[in-house]
This record gives sequence, structure tokens and C-alpha cells, in this order.
Amino acid sequence: MNLLNGHKTANYVTTGFWGDQCFDEAKKYCTPNEVDGGFARASAWRNLPDPSNWKIDPTSPYLVYVDNETANGFEYNNFPFEVIPEGMALVADMSSNIATKPIDWSKYGVVYAGAQKNLGPSGMTLVVVRDDLIGKHRKDTPYMLEWKLFADSPVQFFNTPATWPIYVAGLNFKYMLKEGGLSIQTEKAKVRSHMLYSYIDSTEGYYLNLVDKKYRSRINAVFTIGPDHTGYTAIENKFFKESTSQGLQQLKGLPAYGGLRVNMYNAMPIEGIVKLTAFMEKFR
Repeated sequence: MNLLNGHKTANYVTTGFWGDQCFDEAKKYCTPNEVDGGFARASAWRNLPDPSNWKIDPTSPYLVYVDNETANGFEYNNFPFEVIPEGMALVADMSSNIATKPIDWSKYGVVYAGAQKNLGPSGMTLVVVRDDLIGKHRKDTPYMLEWKLFADSPVQFFNTPATWPIYVAGLNFKYMLKEGGLSIQTEKAKVRSHMLYSYIDSTEGYYLNLVDKKYRSRINAVFTIGPDHTGYTAIENKFFKESTSQGLQQLKGLPAYGGLRVNMYNAMPIEGIVKLTAFMEKFR
């Protein structure tokens, strides 16, 4: 609504559950172009074609992608900025990995993120918009979705915002700075994910992560016990029950994907992964 500005199409890279929902939602307002041609969908969201082969519509004002897919554990560790045509706004959903690595803000037109993974409680969204993209909204854009209204009212609001999540997020920002800032969070994300994936790869196929290694998420590791499958197996249900009894919570993958999922947001201490991998080895 804020970016189409009369255009009939927009570019989308779909690499999982949330990107797919974003693509479908766009159909209400334009004809979205899936730049990878459905390759990621056909690979069960585990890989992408070489970015040089992406079919980007140059007439579109923007390209949208999800930087980290929580449900299927797909993350861009090095986004191919070079393939974005000059003048096209790059838009990224960073809900699940914001504040876990540096961002080159000069590359983006818009970054948006739900606060509930790494920043603060649910009920708040962070939106960062480049100045020149503000004020191009459709005439039927609701007040609460119009960026210009917010940009023109830095200390005033059209409504009362969710003050408690904003306040608690502020406390969390102060805590993260006290802990050492972004560099510390980046290093912890690297250590946690390296420990877990190294262990998974050492089990000779007992535990399996099938996402292409260059796209493995540092934040959400999704894997199965035994050969690739859909749904949950009896041995995985046994794993869920026993891990829960050991204080290891919410390791069940989403129903659409099955298997196991480990969420390693900023609040997860490295000791949690130490305990998890020790349990996984004992279970094996």
C-alpha cells in the first residue's frame, strides 16, 4: 500500500512459510512475481537457484524477502545485493533475526520486524523506512498503515500505542548494550548454531538437517530423526516427551513441517545448547 505507487507488479523471493504468506497477501493488491520461479518451493524450502538466475521484473518498484524463515530454518547469511536493479527498493522482513547480526542500512528501502523474537514482547512492530519512500501510499491506505502520518508526527500519535511492549523493549535494548551490544549477540548466534549443526552433522544421519549449508539458519534449526519425512514419527514423539521432562521446551517442529525445531533467539544462553546436545547424544 505504501510502495506500489500505481505499479501492477512487485517482486517476491519466497523461501518458506512466511515469505509464502507474504506472496499470497500481495495478490490482493498486485500481481506478485516469484523471482525464483518456484524453485525454493519445489525444494521444500531448502535451497534457491543462483541469484544471477532470478527473474526480477525491472518495472516493479520493490523486491521483498524474508531474511530468516523460522518455520523451515532458512536464512540469508549473505544476501545477493548485487542482483537488485538500481532504483528498486529492497524490503526485508527481519522479524526473527534482527539484533543478531549487523545490517548494512544503505542497501535497504524498508526493514520491518515483529519485536517478539529478539527485541521485546509481542504487540509491537519495528519499521525502518528510507525517507524518499515515504508519501507514496495509495489513497485508500488506512491511517494506521500510512507511513507519512507517523513520519510527520514523531512525538504525536493517531492512537495510543502499545506502551508496555515499547517500554519493556527499551529495557531490553539497555540490557543488550550493557551485555556488549550487537557484536556480542552476533557472536553468540554464531556459537550456538555452530555447536548444534556440528553435532547434528556428526551423528551419521541419525539427526538430519537438509537445508543447503549456505542457507542454514543461525536462529531456527529444523531437523528430523532418521531419513527425511513429513509429519512426526513415533521416535520423535518419544524425543519430545523425554526432552520436555528434562526442561528442554518447545522442540516440536510446526505441524506443516514435522520433525524437530530448536529456536536460538538472543535470550537463549549458550548453556542451553550445551544441555540440548548432551541430551540429543544420550537419546541417540
